[in-house]
Amino acid sequence: HSTENEEERLSFAYVQGMNALCGPLLYVLPELDAFYCFEVLVTQLVPGYVWKNMNGVLSGCHLVEECLKQFDITLWEHMTKKLKVSSKVYAFAPLLTLSACSPPLENVLQLWDFYFAAGVHLNVPVLAAQFILRRQSILKANKDELPSYLTGRQPLEVKPQSLLSLAYPLFLKLPKDFFNELIEHTQRV
Repeated sequence: HSTENEEERLSFAYVQGMNALCGPLLYVLPELDAFYCFEVLVTQLVPGYVWKNMNGVLSGCHLVEECLKQFDITLWEHMTKKLKVSSKVYAFAPLLTLSACSPPLENVLQLWDFYFAAGVHLNVPVLAAQFILRRQSILKANKDELPSYLTGRQPLEVKPQSLLSLAYPLFLKLPKDFFNELIEHTQRV
């Protein structure tokens, strides 16, 4: 007879993208320390991202769209209505990996410093800010010639200084209930 906790433990297994979460930790830490930090990351900070149903990442995709809608309605309308791109395509991998799938690694590490200091839930508005930084090229795009970073075929390059200087003022404008939703989405299993 299995207990509820044992069933929960058994339903937690490797999912696509865990290697990308572990890689940066192994790059900067000794193996045992990296494993400990990885375990804390996936069991406490972002369990909804790595649970078998990945509800946290899927919620995060929706929240990226909501951030775009709040921060830049014109860009959001162009992406959702004209280009008809799904956030499950353009946001899934960068959310799941906390942008570790986006080069270069040195920049990812700077971004992770911010996430670990301020909260990993902020990866959602930071990702929205990445698209706002590419606003002009997205607005020029048409459905037949989408930029490859909107199709999931090419990762976004992370530029932490410009990204965080845009994203930080945007965080401050988020309504409190939406901000609470950001915090909770990483825990949804």
